[in-house]
Amino acid sequence: MPRLALLLTALTALTLCAASCATVPREKLYPGTAALLPGTEADMNSPGYWIARHPDPDGLLLDADGVDALNAAIRGRKLTRDLGTLPARTGDEVRKELSDTVSWLSRAKVYQRNGKRARDGFFAPLVRDQNANGLPGTVAYRYGFVVRRSDMRVLPTREPLYDGPGDAFVDNLQASSLERGTPVAVMHESADGSWLYATTELVSGWLSADDVAFTDPDSFFARYRRSDPLVVTAARADLFADEGKTRFLGYVRMGAFLYRSEASDSASRPGVLRVSLFTRDEGGTLAETVAWIDARDVSDGFLPYTPRTVYQQAFKLLHAPYGWGGGFGERDCSQFLCEIFSTVGIVIPRNSSRQAMVGRPVDGFSADVSEVAKKDLLANGAVPGATLLRFPGHIMLYLGDVNGEPYAIHATWGYRERRGLSDVTRLVNRVAVSTLGLGDGSKAGSHLSRLTSAAVVTLPPEREAEDAEAGSPVGAAE
Repeated sequence: MPRLALLLTALTALTLCAASCATVPREKLYPGTAALLPGTEADMNSPGYWIARHPDPDGLLLDADGVDALNAAIRGRKLTRDLGTLPARTGDEVRKELSDTVSWLSRAKVYQRNGKRARDGFFAPLVRDQNANGLPGTVAYRYGFVVRRSDMRVLPTREPLYDGPGDAFVDNLQASSLERGTPVAVMHESADGSWLYATTELVSGWLSADDVAFTDPDSFFARYRRSDPLVVTAARADLFADEGKTRFLGYVRMGAFLYRSEASDSASRPGVLRVSLFTRDEGGTLAETVAWIDARDVSDGFLPYTPRTVYQQAFKLLHAPYGWGGGFGERDCSQFLCEIFSTVGIVIPRNSSRQAMVGRPVDGFSADVSEVAKKDLLANGAVPGATLLRFPGHIMLYLGDVNGEPYAIHATWGYRERRGLSDVTRLVNRVAVSTLGLGDGSKAGSHLSRLTSAAVVTLPPEREAEDAEAGSPVGAAE
């Protein structure tokens, strides 16, 4: 099954993180509890607890054909796109994207590492580096693969831009992080050639040129359309340069694809698999080498799409540190969901606002109904282990309800809490199980009160395709 792709503008890439998880609040931070959040019991931190409560944990939510149909529906709504069907682009279109990104950032209140607000002196060199005047009349895509974990940046720089002086938590220039082997279509390069402006399957932005190896279109698509992946099902799968697993090469995260090596000499040790890794030769051309992985870390093909599978995959990431934009090799709320659903073959968008458009909305659920009504709608219309719950800036996976209280698992930075006459922020900074009552009593309100949508990740009802990219490209509310 070919992987799908999403061509987002640079301006959309800018807001990816802002749409993934809530921005860092200015209130004083307080540490969270060591393992359990309020209202969560110890047994709830195990997938078995939720599997046992599910009415049909092994019921197939979608078969392989259904997964293909769902991916096609997601693509049909322009939430994802195959790299093989990218539209022709003009230099003027890409030039406008680059200009709009800088214009938006220069108006925003964002701060450099030294605590000073980013102004023209920060942006002017980056505008030159973008080399917009070097774009041709018609963009010619160049195709390649990422050869090491790489940060995709909103601008061609590794320098961060934070929400405020001293708020070194959220780098607004971090669009996403890409796993080794990610396919890319390159549209442009910086003035000095050290950065590439590219689209991946899910987002557009700037990549270090040293992180990409190019190949001809025929070779690219032969690899891109392979249908025999080894799917990483561990939280991390370690890669080794030797069969004895003593020379570490790095790791790939859950949901990544690997492929068996075609070398004639296969692994002789039981439980060890020999795989092929993309590398880059001195001229920047795609090459391949071999590596070894633990067979327990991968699945030969996609896992069955059942509630049990989703629970088990989600809880493999329990307590994993929060990573804004996939930074530090970790994940934010939307990447957490991307990784889980990738293991069953479902390609969902990279940011929360678009993820909320996937599948079938829970009937009657909206931002305007009462908290009591929301609980009832979830209990009767949501599918535990397969429903995404969103409020602006955050998205979660619905686990089910306990004594009438809905629970979710999510990668979260923190939540608001009322202390005396003001709010404080209780730091969580990890994947956690929680009630939707977090934040109750604060100015923002509880997670439940803030929910705007609930959607089951399954085939949507028949309806006219919508353009997910219509409306404001900035999404400033998130």
